[in-house]
Amino acid sequence: MNTTTLNPTFDTLRDDCQLTLDRLLAAAGAGLTAPTVMALIERAEAWRRAAPQAWRTLVSEVMAPHPLSALVARCPMTARARDKPRGYAGDAVMLDYIYDRENVATLQLSGDERAVFRTVAESPTCASVDYRRQLIAQRIDARAARGPLQLLSLACGHARELDLSAALREGAVTRAVMCDQDSHSLEELARRHAARAAVQTRPLTVRQFLARASEVTALGAFDFVYSAGLYDYLDQRCAQRLTRCLFERVAPGGQLLLANFHPANRGTGYMEAFMDWWLIYRDEAQMQDLCAEISPSELAACEIECDPFGNVVYLSLTRRAA
Repeated sequence: MNTTTLNPTFDTLRDDCQLTLDRLLAAAGAGLTAPTVMALIERAEAWRRAAPQAWRTLVSEVMAPHPLSALVARCPMTARARDKPRGYAGDAVMLDYIYDRENVATLQLSGDERAVFRTVAESPTCASVDYRRQLIAQRIDARAARGPLQLLSLACGHARELDLSAALREGAVTRAVMCDQDSHSLEELARRHAARAAVQTRPLTVRQFLARASEVTALGAFDFVYSAGLYDYLDQRCAQRLTRCLFERVAPGGQLLLANFHPANRGTGYMEAFMDWWLIYRDEAQMQDLCAEISPSELAACEIECDPFGNVVYLSLTRRAA
C-alpha cells in the first residue's frame, strides 16, 4: 500500500511517531515511569486524531512492531487485552484489574510493569469503566427502593456492580438474571453469589436474544434491564435490533439502560495501538438512533447522558406503564 495516499501529512506523522517512540524507549532505559507512560497515551491519541484514515496503517507499520510496544505490554492489563486469552480484549478478568487496582498492584510486578499498570488503570478511560459500574449499582438500588426488583443483564461478565448494590445485599432484588456467552465469567459469578438465590446465571448470547429464542422469551419481563460493555462491539443495525429485543424484556414502567464509549474518549489511541482493543464508538445522536425499531408510543421517557469524563454515553429508555 502506498501510505502517502492515505493522508498528505502521513510521512510527517510517521516520522514523528517513530522518533517519539524511539525517544520514549531511550528514556525508559532506566525503567518506565508514570510520566513517560502518560506521554505515550497522550501522543497516541494525538496521532490517531491527526490522521484517522491512516491510523490503522500507522499502528501496524510503526507502533505495534516498535520495541516500546513489547515493553508496555509487560503491564498485566495491557497484555491481557492484547493477548485475548478468551478471544476478545475487554474480558471480565481484564476489567477486574480496573476495579481492584490495589490488589493487582501488590502482585510481583517490576517497576516498569507497575508504572504502566497504575498509569493506564488510573487514566480517565478506566475511571469511566469504574464509574459505569457504580452508576449501574446506583440505578439498581434506586429502582429497588420502589419495591421488589427483578433485573436482567446481557454480557454481564463478572457483574461487579452487584458487589456494590445495597438492594441485593438487603434482599430487595428478588431476581437477577445474568446472561453471558463466556462460561468462565458465569462460573465466577455463580461462585461468588452462591449464597444468593436471587442471582441466576444463563449462558445466553446476543444471537439468541435477536432470534427471540425460547430460552429468552421464557425469562419473562424485568423492572430493570441493562447492558454495560456489549454495544461497543455491535454495528448500528445489530445494535438497533438488539435494543428492540431487550426492550421487549422490560416490564411496564421498567427501564432499559445501555452504555457505549463515546468518540471523544481520549484513551482510544493507546487502547488500539498497544492493547489491540478496537471498539465501536457512538455519540449522542447514534445512541438516540438505537431506538429506531421502538414505537414512541411505547416510551414514557428517553434520556441520553454522558459520564463526568465525557468518555461513555448512556441511553435510558423507560417503558410506558400499562
